[in-house]
Amino acid sequence: MPDTRHYLTTAWAALSLLIAGCATVPTEYHEPASLGAADRTALNTRVFERTCELVNKKYFDASFHGVDWSAMRAQYRPEAVAAPDEESLYRVLNRLCAELKEYHLQAFTPRQVHNGRFAQRETYRPESRELPGGFRYLRFASFNIGRFSWLSGEIKANRSAPGFIVDLRHNPGGHGNTLAIMLGQFFPQRIDFGRLTNRDGEPTEKSGSSLWFATYRGPLVVLTDGSTASAAEIFAHVLQYYKRATVVGRRTGGWVLLSFDYALPDGGRLVVPEQDYVGLDGQRLEGRGVTPDVVVPAPSLADLRAGRDPDLEAALTLLRQPDSAPGNKRRAESAPRSIDPQLNLPP
Repeated sequence: MPDTRHYLTTAWAALSLLIAGCATVPTEYHEPASLGAADRTALNTRVFERTCELVNKKYFDASFHGVDWSAMRAQYRPEAVAAPDEESLYRVLNRLCAELKEYHLQAFTPRQVHNGRFAQRETYRPESRELPGGFRYLRFASFNIGRFSWLSGEIKANRSAPGFIVDLRHNPGGHGNTLAIMLGQFFPQRIDFGRLTNRDGEPTEKSGSSLWFATYRGPLVVLTDGSTASAAEIFAHVLQYYKRATVVGRRTGGWVLLSFDYALPDGGRLVVPEQDYVGLDGQRLEGRGVTPDVVVPAPSLADLRAGRDPDLEAALTLLRQPDSAPGNKRRAESAPRSIDPQLNLPP
């Protein structure tokens, strides 16, 4: 069993309702004492072998995507064992992991672990504001119990708003069980939202929750881009699949796997994806992401200098149109559209 599970990129795991960000402020990192050549070689060997063993036993795809893992292990072992220091060792470990071309498979040095580098941290405070026309704009940086409480409160306080815009740009995801109850804020009943598949190929169906819901049934737009990841991608996918929301912006990152982290002998940690997510359309989101209903070009330098947000402007344009309500037949049956910087919607 994993010795810790707080790196849950798309976690449906026990205890995933623990509040994120409760860790104490990191103390100053102290470099370990220098090791002699023999001790360094011995430690490198232990770290390398443990890394290979964990990937071999835990990685969600038993076929390793067609990569000969044993051959890769033999190829990288001499360089890892001979690494002169910690940083050099972990560069080799991550080159080895990169052979599987999996974003979530990463090794973190003891220094990175100490500094919280491998743990998910919020990069901005949640934001709620009224937009022209009375529409409500919501932005939050993580899916955790604190942000669920915030979202629920904002929906209750603004239930009469004619439409909501949920901004998931730069949202890296979070806790899967919290994702379930946050999705419940926008549906009047429990809904399925895909399945997880382990290396044995056994699927586990997942469903949303109506616990503590403050259901909002009005028009909804979700903003995404390439930095939208993990649980945030699933959130957008589910709302889009059920035609509950229009997704606006750019394709999401395609980083959607259930990962756990494990201790390495020198104090570093290895994050291993153990379960794959398959969306409601029967397709993997990993490496594919969510394609918006309305594609907006990335902001130009002129946009940034002027403080202009084309994604937000496109969302407001949609909400002001009568056919933007959830379930609209024209939107449901059409291919993804594009929108130009002047916000001229295609016919």
